[in-house]
Amino acid sequence: MKPASPSPALLPFWNEFLASTGRHDDARFYESFYFADSEDVANSLAQLVLAGVKRATGALVWGLEAQAKRPPVPGDLSIVTDWAGTPLCIIETTDTEVVPFEEVTEEFAATEGEGDKSLRYWREEHWAFF
Repeated sequence: MKPASPSPALLPFWNEFLASTGRHDDARFYESFYFADSEDVANSLAQLVLAGVKRATGALVWGLEAQAKRPPVPGDLSIVTDWAGTPLCIIETTDTEVVPFEEVTEEFAATEGEGDKSLRYWREEHWAFF
């Protein structure tokens, strides 16, 4: 399988990141993406990442499978964009864990940094989104 690479529009951002960090490993690029499925939410979640509040995210295994996409692994780098596709930052996957929806923890919900950071909020919002 050929490694992913940033789109031509995001390549200058990616290359600037590599140059400024002294990294030279394009193979660590995983994806570029925005959060959620609406402009307001995507942009507000990206701002939480930039502020250091949102430090985790979740996805459905079957969603990755439906896209024929491998799950992220520690060391992967992703470009977070706003809804319009403007690159905002690069995040690094440091850990992954596959758990049933009902077993997501209060700690994970708080680290994801959304809403009031409670597990109740996380479950309600993510159930509706997923």
